[in-house]
Amino acid sequence: GEGADMSSGRSAPADIEALLVTGQPLPARADAQPVDPKLAARLPQDATWLAVGENLVAVGADQRISRVYHDMLP
Repeated sequence: GEGADMSSGRSAPADIEALLVTGQPLPARADAQPVDPKLAARLPQDATWLAVGENLVAVGADQRISRVYHDMLP
């Protein structure tokens, strides 16, 4: 076909998406979940990886965001 929508429908609300900014603290109401261990094992080990909607978010020990990969999770 011309294209497929691969979204799971688990997108984070737009106001949370706007707050996922490198260097900022992870929003308390972000509903961050642990990343599947198989995926986490393949990611850089210098951060804690969380799923926020369909986004992969890396946070440090101080809960500040170090990286965000948007729309990476099914």
